Amino acid sequence: LIIHDDERSHSILIETLGLKSESYKSAYLKTLDDMHNPLNRINHYCDLLKKFLNSHPGFDRDELQDYLNLFSFMMNKPHNKLEKVNILLDKAINSSKRIAFRDYYLKKKQ
Repeated sequence: LIIHDDERSHSILIETLGLKSESYKSAYLKTLDDMHNPLNRINHYCDLLKKFLNSHPGFDRDELQDYLNLFSFMMNKPHNKLEKVNILLDKAINSSKRIAFRDYYLKKKQ
C-alpha cells in the first residue's frame, strides 16, 4: 500500500510494483492542520531524512544507499538505544567482509 498525495508520477510506481493506492488531493491536504493530515507522519519522516542528509554535506552520492540504510536503522525498531548498539556491534563483529583502512581510501583508477 502506498499512501500519497495524488502526484501523477506515483501512478507509474504503483502500476509497476502492483501496489494498492490511497491518495489525497493536495488542495484538500492544504486545508488540514498537521494533526488531521493523513500524510503528516510521512511528511515528518521526509523532514527528518532531509535534516539527516543535510547534516552530512560531504557524503559521496555513490554511497547514498548506505546513508539511507543507516537512517532506516536509526528510525526503526528497536527504539531502545542500547539494543541498537548491541545489534550494530554484533553485525560489525560478525561481518565476514574485511577491508584495510587504506584500501578504502585509495583512489579508484579510471
